[in-house]
Amino acid sequence: MTAPVSVAIATGTIIGGYRVVRVLGRGATAVVFEATSEEGAVALKVGDPADSARFLRGAQAQAGLDHPAIAAVHGYGTDPTHGPWLAMELVDGPLPDPLTVLCAVAAALDHAHAVGVVHRDVKPSNVLADTDRVLLADFGLAREEVTTAAGTRTGAVLGSLPYLAPELVRGGRATPASDRYALAAMAYELLTGDVPFPRRTDAAILFAHVDAPVPPASERRPELPPAVDAVLERGLAKEPSERYADATSFVAALDAALAGTDVPPPARRADDDATTRDAAPLGDGPWPGAAPARRSRATGWLSSAQLRRA
Repeated sequence: MTAPVSVAIATGTIIGGYRVVRVLGRGATAVVFEATSEEGAVALKVGDPADSARFLRGAQAQAGLDHPAIAAVHGYGTDPTHGPWLAMELVDGPLPDPLTVLCAVAAALDHAHAVGVVHRDVKPSNVLADTDRVLLADFGLAREEVTTAAGTRTGAVLGSLPYLAPELVRGGRATPASDRYALAAMAYELLTGDVPFPRRTDAAILFAHVDAPVPPASERRPELPPAVDAVLERGLAKEPSERYADATSFVAALDAALAGTDVPPPARRADDDATTRDAAPLGDGPWPGAAPARRSRATGWLSSAQLRRA
């Protein structure tokens, strides 16, 4: 992996016609800024020049997706000084309750999968949100499902380890099922405050994805009904064929398992260091200040049908 992108891009710098205002968040290979142009404010992602080809493939993939739960792309390109960039719609706020987030991400994934695009890096920090909208973003590792793994370094594992499907650990191809595994891992974290397999080393995390049983979420949060454990266990099944057939079905099953349950957002982990981020979009969950769970009269949680249009 290349070194982290420099954050020494000064306020007022013009990249792709957008004027940098402030840093929103930082990742290992990109920085996201709030930026402005004559058309208004955007989220401006600036990537690693050494990884420009992959960055631009992801930008192109995201630009080709038209869905209310996928962050719209305003433009992308390469700056001769700062490297590849992507401008997309800006939402900047805490993530709302888990079911609202999961409904939106599930709908976005099912749309992407229907047109042959696999995201390959589904995780909470790639979700943008405010009080009205939840958007899936950062298709930087995305590829068309029908293509080969061209451009992938030999021996490289692409994706974020806490959400990585077992078949990817074994060297298999990314598919919609591996995105759905990551969604289930994200659901586990949103509901419990921690990822399914917290381990001290990368190797231990990878081993757990392949061989360790899924820890019951209700053991970490006793207020969760046992039915949630069964849904998450299937969502995190080691074999892709044993998982839910689509992302929306997984979230619907989780909604049903949570029926009538009033579960507040999980407490912030003691080791969750907010100093490494400036806003919700690039931070690692759970999120301090997250909105309290909004209840539906039917189930106690927002269902897929109640998801507000982004």
